[in-house]
Amino acid sequence: METIHAQAMHDFHALEGEKYLNEGAVLEVDQEAPHRIRYASQEWLDLFQLSKEEILGRTLMILSGPATNLPQLKQVITTAAQGKTASTNLYCYLRSGMGKNMVVRATPNSSNDGSTCYLFMMISDAVPLKDAVFGEDAPRVIVGAKAPHLVEHANGSFTREFGFSLDNMAGKTLRMMHGPSTDTKGFKMLLEGAATGLSRSGGALLYSAECAEHPCHLKVVPLVGHGGEISHLMAVFSPFPRPRPSSLQ
Repeated sequence: METIHAQAMHDFHALEGEKYLNEGAVLEVDQEAPHRIRYASQEWLDLFQLSKEEILGRTLMILSGPATNLPQLKQVITTAAQGKTASTNLYCYLRSGMGKNMVVRATPNSSNDGSTCYLFMMISDAVPLKDAVFGEDAPRVIVGAKAPHLVEHANGSFTREFGFSLDNMAGKTLRMMHGPSTDTKGFKMLLEGAATGLSRSGGALLYSAECAEHPCHLKVVPLVGHGGEISHLMAVFSPFPRPRPSSLQ
């Protein structure tokens, strides 16, 4: 079974390489406020339905609206100005006025004097919190998006599969499902990665309330609250089929 850590690392590199750089939705902006736009790729222009003439020299206010957290965007730009890479989820507005949850990754621009940075952007696959469905098809848990990711809801399928009731888990963390063979670092990476706005998934070896091993596929989906930001995460567990005992002939 591919470990959850290995899968998380694979997703991370795929995100950096394929989804950001190959799709090419990128802005170059001044590191200093008011962060004027110096370059926009054609993919970015197509995504936001804007032209170069409309945006070059303008500030990032052109992307903002009632639900945009501009201080959060400025924070990742500040981090890039310090020579580091940072990601965040941001609610942006297209020319049409439609809002979109975007994953924004700010990286330093090493090819100039350090006066600008790159903003790689793509549409988040976050789901509205109000649309998160707690059906009985798969065990599901909702936790807060910020560490330590406290449990707020668990459905009946989860209780039947793992033996933990909502009363057992509410206000606690998913660490109660960890055991001797759980890849805790990889588990943490999935939660932290999904909190930036893109779902993460991988194999995990977790434990039931009776301390029995439960190998499963885990998918962590970001959920968007009323303010347009990632407020919660939904962990969906798909247990691997248990081998049937062999019968002696």
